Amino acid sequence: MAYWAYFRSDSPPPRRKGTRSGDRRGGKALASFPQGTGQSRAAFFVRTFAFLAGSWLLGCSEATVADDGVGGAPPAPGAESVAFLPGGTLLLEPGFVGELVVQVQPPGFHSVSFSLMANPSDTAFDGFLEAANVVTDETGQARNQLQAPTSSAVFVVRASVSDTVFATRTVSVSTEGFATLVAIPAYTGARSIGSWSAVASLGATCSDLESMWEEGALEAEGDEDMVTLPGVPVGSPVALVLRAGHYIGGCVSVSDLSAGEVRELEVAVTDRPLQLTGTSLELSLDVEERTESFVALLGEAAVRGAADYAMGHGEDADVLFADCAEAIEDEADREAFNGLAETYGYADVVRDHLSAQTALRDVIQAELVEAATHVDGPSVWMVTAELDGTSSTLVLSSAAGVPAAVSGFLGSAVLSVGREPNDLLVLGADLEFQPTRWLAAIAKRSNDQDPLDLLLEAANCGALAEAWVAAAEGELYPGCDEECAVELCEDGLQLGWDRARETAKDLTTLRIGISGEARIDDEATPIGLTGDWVGSIDAGELSVAGPTSSPIDEVP
Repeated sequence: MAYWAYFRSDSPPPRRKGTRSGDRRGGKALASFPQGTGQSRAAFFVRTFAFLAGSWLLGCSEATVADDGVGGAPPAPGAESVAFLPGGTLLLEPGFVGELVVQVQPPGFHSVSFSLMANPSDTAFDGFLEAANVVTDETGQARNQLQAPTSSAVFVVRASVSDTVFATRTVSVSTEGFATLVAIPAYTGARSIGSWSAVASLGATCSDLESMWEEGALEAEGDEDMVTLPGVPVGSPVALVLRAGHYIGGCVSVSDLSAGEVRELEVAVTDRPLQLTGTSLELSLDVEERTESFVALLGEAAVRGAADYAMGHGEDADVLFADCAEAIEDEADREAFNGLAETYGYADVVRDHLSAQTALRDVIQAELVEAATHVDGPSVWMVTAELDGTSSTLVLSSAAGVPAAVSGFLGSAVLSVGREPNDLLVLGADLEFQPTRWLAAIAKRSNDQDPLDLLLEAANCGALAEAWVAAAEGELYPGCDEECAVELCEDGLQLGWDRARETAKDLTTLRIGISGEARIDDEATPIGLTGDWVGSIDAGELSVAGPTSSPIDEVP
């Protein structure tokens, strides 16, 4: 539909409902046309529309209110609603005049703009309105008159008080009378249905329609059993669409209607395919099953972290000593530290100080093993399936509560999308990650103490610094007193922890498969999913599995 704003530029006496435009009352016709020019009535109105479109359609809010015989006070602001009285389809014969009444709430004086919405391709359309703008009376009612076109048509009258306060009424004009269609759905699907609606396109068959989801010339609402569509013009074919929202629909072509006929039609309706473009689903992947191979993978990642910390040293005293030396940024200070270390036995001081040969790597491995236990239960992975046809993506939000950016997972992966009957969605993606880095991030987030703090406790840097300074009989190296020695110990432990969690760069692939029933909106677009998922490591055997779900919005 588009706006065709046909209305009179002069104001003859109002015509009585049902009178033709050629009839005369009081010696004056309802409309006058150019004489002796050879122009048809349709051509006259097309030219009239072209002239008036710029002055009224593009600036109707500033247009001068036409003289409609109402008069009274100027329009008042504050309109909350407007409605046609009555609101059903207005049935007219060609060339007849129909009365339009609208009620504005709250009552008072308001300016109501009227316009016609007709098919732009209907060049023979010559209907028009008596007035473009009418001021309501003190009760909030406004009256206007509609001159029906001289040929069959279905169009809409729009009455508006503002851009957001408006109402419409369908008008059906026929030269041969009207019929009523009763559409009865034949549906065998599983989607929930509240009610049905019928949409009729005139002068067309179902094969002519580009889509069942567009507006039609005539529309009607029904219940869960049927829809009754009155006012269907007789004389041309009709494409009748029966649908529930925009997610179930079917069409039947209707012909050979007769005036006054009531025809019942069974319409086969089917589910609209899931619309998988430009939407996203948030999904929670829960873990209810972990195979031995998956548990072993996490255990190996914990052992790898401890081994990377050790750097091949048999004792953690040698590791800590080497890390402390590496932590000294100034090269001259580092050389002085290493030289004095040989003189005063700094490494032996560390060895005597630690409680066990592997005291520090044991802390690291224990923390990573504990972190692996958190890869279980609800919402281990939070992902978003961004559906966009053949370019869909699975985006990771968090893994075991760790934000994707610091989890050791690559942030996204190509997503394969399949749809099966009964709104079943099948999704697949490969998520790559660094297992040790992931466990370290889990340990930092889930434990009461940061793993680095536990290393600091195990090393007891204060006592170690005191022992170093005592062995050196003063400073650890020139300018490095006991306080400096504490900071050096802490920096060395930081280097060791970073190495433990970051050295393993190899990527492991978690292949994810998701299958579930989609919840849809009124357009058959998925807005939620409930089902199950499975995961395998490096495309091997099943490693982890559980239910999956997403937030569910209100659906039809």
